Amino acid sequence: MNVVNPLAAAFARDGYVVVPEFFDARRVKDLVDDVKRVFFCRERREDVADVDGAALDQRLATLFAEDFATYHGAAKLCNHLLSLYRLGVDERLEGILTRLGLDHPTLAARPLMWFHAPHLAKTPRYAQLPAHQEWSNMQGSLDGVVAWTPLVPIDDAMGRLQIVPGSHTAGLLPFGPDAEGDYPLALEDQDHDFVEVDIPPGALLLFSSFLVHRSGVNTTRRARLTVNFRFNNAAEPTFIERRFVDPFHYAVATQLVTPDFWPGAPDATRARRTA
Repeated sequence: MNVVNPLAAAFARDGYVVVPEFFDARRVKDLVDDVKRVFFCRERREDVADVDGAALDQRLATLFAEDFATYHGAAKLCNHLLSLYRLGVDERLEGILTRLGLDHPTLAARPLMWFHAPHLAKTPRYAQLPAHQEWSNMQGSLDGVVAWTPLVPIDDAMGRLQIVPGSHTAGLLPFGPDAEGDYPLALEDQDHDFVEVDIPPGALLLFSSFLVHRSGVNTTRRARLTVNFRFNNAAEPTFIERRFVDPFHYAVATQLVTPDFWPGAPDATRARRTA
């Protein structure tokens, strides 16, 4: 007798499901605290207990305006936080992916953290991502899934994530490179199809890599801090046939990123290096 899987049925119909209160609140707090430690580290501020959301927002704005190199480096480093990876490799998350039909879930790429706000954007995509499908980035299994969650409460003014329910059934839609080299969809005439999804911190949004989605418009000075994890299914036939294609390229530097780094190191460190 076939057992009905409501989660998989809803996902197949709508292209997404929401799992309330999925992540442990402590783990989410640990990740946010790690983000604070990174952005305040130059002040040797190890204790972030008194750093609230407003203080973090102010720190992000100040660094972006006055020391962009540090802001950029810190934001990239946040994609490699151990506390971020712990969310993405949660055994319960693997279980849900399996229930959605991914017999062998694998990470498509490293986790991704976004700091979306108009004053934290040198180009429009860092304030608002246009309509797109994740599959054009992942290009992996046809049943790829994105797991998305906010780290801060997102209200109307901050611009909630917008999706087109059921759009995944159309498969890969036409796209073309824009000025930034990405692949937004030509959906200007379909704004009425987009609906907002209200996902509180700790809740989990899972959606098909073919689901059309975009960022809402953030009209505040608060950073819309979100993370996503992208998964392929290593057992999906077309993924196997294409030899597990991976469009992400990671290269080792062929020269020092910081010229003359060791000559400028403290004497004791340089001595150990040359011993």
